[in-house]
Amino acid sequence: MKSFSKFYLLMIAFVLSSSFLFAQTQEEIKFHKMLEMQKDAALGPVTYAPNGTRAMGDDCTDPYAFGNINDPAQTGSIVSNGEQWYSFTGTQDMTVTVSLCGSSYDTKLEVWYACSDGSYAFYNDDACGVQSEIGGIPFVGGATHYVKVYGYGSSSGTYTLNITGVAPPPAPDPITAFPFSQDFESGSFPATMVPNMGSQADLTLTAYAAHDSNFGAMFEGGASSWGGTPSTVAAAFAYTDHVSSIEMEIDPSGDPGLLMLEFDLSQRYSFNANYEWFRVSVNGNPIADVDGNLYHQASSATGDPWARIVYDLSAYQGMGSFDLTIENSAKYNYGYYQDGDLGLLDNLDLYYLTIGDLEGHVLNGDGLTISGAVVGMEGYPSTTTDATGYYLLSQVAGESQDVSAWKEGYNVTTDNVYITPGGTTTHD
Repeated sequence: MKSFSKFYLLMIAFVLSSSFLFAQTQEEIKFHKMLEMQKDAALGPVTYAPNGTRAMGDDCTDPYAFGNINDPAQTGSIVSNGEQWYSFTGTQDMTVTVSLCGSSYDTKLEVWYACSDGSYAFYNDDACGVQSEIGGIPFVGGATHYVKVYGYGSSSGTYTLNITGVAPPPAPDPITAFPFSQDFESGSFPATMVPNMGSQADLTLTAYAAHDSNFGAMFEGGASSWGGTPSTVAAAFAYTDHVSSIEMEIDPSGDPGLLMLEFDLSQRYSFNANYEWFRVSVNGNPIADVDGNLYHQASSATGDPWARIVYDLSAYQGMGSFDLTIENSAKYNYGYYQDGDLGLLDNLDLYYLTIGDLEGHVLNGDGLTISGAVVGMEGYPSTTTDATGYYLLSQVAGESQDVSAWKEGYNVTTDNVYITPGGTTTHD
């Protein structure tokens, strides 16, 4: 009976992979056990059949030819404990989806780059009900890959195999004018921000992701599991079918100042904080924010407040145009359990922080210099005048600023000074 076989296989998996099971919360295990019971009740018992002799399609080295990506679907049947193999190819680079959705039994699915590989490159059990689907598969034109179709345990029946692909999305229009601001209030992504989603991820503009507005960008996972819980950000983003991203091309204008990125961010998770990861990359390389964080995660399932996240992009503003990617890796979709695994983003700004230097001397009422006086402005480290009364404040925000000087035994003096962006301003 299927219920017995599932229980037996689950016990073996517990012995061999206890580290994975214990990585899940008891709440999650209980939740998915309920789903499995519902699944067993819906499918009923599965009969066993003896294995036959191997024939064409029974092995990776002698597969059926599906043909090219986007050719018509192939149909077939699987006996209990059986498997069928297909090869597929294509002439251009694509992102591929291999699907068994619509089949008549509880399927499993693997995609292999080569028969000689030690294991599959992609795997899925349940993506559409109890049928399988794998999306987000990168395909290089001219290659040949292999698909293994089989069943959960001894499940058997007829299947429909679809292998579809789409060309890479168009490149975003470059951002050339600053400041650049996007609050998503139009309800659609601008041509300068191209959304990308894996097969088990989504990225939409919704009121749920809005911060003091009507729309924000919601990154979410899917309905299918992603295997072992990642303990590192690299492992999380290796689940490419669960990754969604916003792609931008930045063409710095050469204005004076530091190129900066800011946005509002809040996150949610379903069962485990390691089900939701968020980061920013430049030319494919993750970068740290001004606080040194290479990635962000939620600290509570549903109660995290909004935070203003700031990145200094000045290291890249002299290299010409560069690619900026805001990306999220999430296990489950919105509402799967609690709020799901979500990254919420709103009110994005790209701008030049205009900076300059301020120098001068601190003087007393008689025009004599004062050594050891402290000079400072809000938001920046202060400095102390030298023996000649000279001070220098470097790399401070340009335009009008309140600058104060003080020393024990003297009154505090505050002047409003215009600091020339990109230059040095002298003020005594």
